[in-house]
Amino acid sequence: MAFRAAARGASSVVGVDLAPEMVRLASAAASPSVEFREADAEDLPLPDRSFDAVVSNFGIGHFPRPERALTEFVRVARRGGAVAVSWWDVPARHRVMGIFFDAMSDAGASPPPEIPAGPPMFRFSEDIELSELLRSAGLVDVIVRAFSFAHCLASPDELWNGILRGTVRTSIGIRRQPKAVQARIRAAFDRLVQACFVEGGISVRSRSRSRRADGHEAERRERRTTASSRRLRRGSCRAFGFPTR
Repeated sequence: MAFRAAARGASSVVGVDLAPEMVRLASAAASPSVEFREADAEDLPLPDRSFDAVVSNFGIGHFPRPERALTEFVRVARRGGAVAVSWWDVPARHRVMGIFFDAMSDAGASPPPEIPAGPPMFRFSEDIELSELLRSAGLVDVIVRAFSFAHCLASPDELWNGILRGTVRTSIGIRRQPKAVQARIRAAFDRLVQACFVEGGISVRSRSRSRRADGHEAERRERRTTASSRRLRRGSCRAFGFPTR
């Protein structure tokens, strides 16, 4: 996301992550106009009103205090700038994860006690919750949009291994089960994923929502709306807000 912003002409882009290893990996590929820092989204070490756009892609549902994070996003956004956050839809429509949740349910799996505590995973899948989050941070005229897209993969194994290697709570929820339960989960997964087969592999449908809130200047607002629509055609769920201060 940071590199795309730079490629589109942003003169200065700052990316932040709480994990040092993520910052190290991103920094290894950084361009001169992109800087990565280790930082907490709930306490950004950045000056007030210093960015034209602040974007958090599929992060808001992981933050312990999302309201605090949104307050920080608005704080560092310039007057007339844009704030955008994203989150997935509910499992019934976001099938990349929904297949796994359904498979665990069908297998009778209980959450292992060692799963790390976290906020409700699908709190911000609800229109009202995400809208109210943006409004509570001082953003206005919030608009909801839903987008659907497909993940095309070579095989069910690619999806299975990708989720087990690339997630935390879902992966632990499967890997820490007794072997017999793991086998039942995989069998249920194999059955559920049959509905996704297409020529050459599998295509897993996902659905997500967009939120946008308008600010003051109509001309700049229209330009941002158009640009945001282009970014969203691939289906990420985003919420847009424009500070009123």
